[in-house]
Amino acid sequence: MKTYVFAVICLVFTTTIFAQSKIEKVKNSDYLMNVNQKDTPQRVSKLQNIVANYKIQDAEVFERKTKSTYDVIFKETNGSITATYNTDGNIIKTVEKFRDLKLPYALAKEIFKQNPSWNLKGNSQTTSYDETNGSVKIYSITIQKDGVKKTLEYKMNNLQDQTNYLVSSKK
Repeated sequence: MKTYVFAVICLVFTTTIFAQSKIEKVKNSDYLMNVNQKDTPQRVSKLQNIVANYKIQDAEVFERKTKSTYDVIFKETNGSITATYNTDGNIIKTVEKFRDLKLPYALAKEIFKQNPSWNLKGNSQTTSYDETNGSVKIYSITIQKDGVKKTLEYKMNNLQDQTNYLVSSKK
C-alpha cells in the first residue's frame, strides 16, 4: 500500500513538472519586453497584454490576400493604445497614452527630492514603440506650490536597460 501511495505521489509531481515546462510564447513578446517594466501599473500591463495577443486575422476588415497594415485602437478609462499590425499579426508600432498613473517609485522620489514642498497635480505617460528602434516613454508631470504650476518632462529610452530619467521642465 505504501508503494502504491508513493507511486501516485511521484506521478502527480511528474505531471506537474511536465505541465509547467510547456510554456506558450506570446506572438508579440518583443513588444511586451520593450514596453512592460516591473513598475508598469497593472491596468496598463493588462491593456498591453490584450494588444500583444490580439489576432488581427480575426478582424472583419482583415484581407489575407492583400499585404497591408491595420491600425487598432484599444481604450480603457484613462488611456489608450493605438497599435499598427502587419498582415502576419506582428506589431509594427504603438502609441500609448495614459493619464493619472501611479509614477514609478524612483521617478517620484527624484521629483520630490528636486522639488520639496511641491504637490503633484497630475501626470500623463506617452510610450512610443516601433519594432526597429524599441520604445521611448515620456512622463509629463504637473506639480504645484503656492499657486504656481510647473510641468516636468521625464524621458526614458530603451526601456529594458535604463532606469535614469532625462529631465526638461516647463513653467
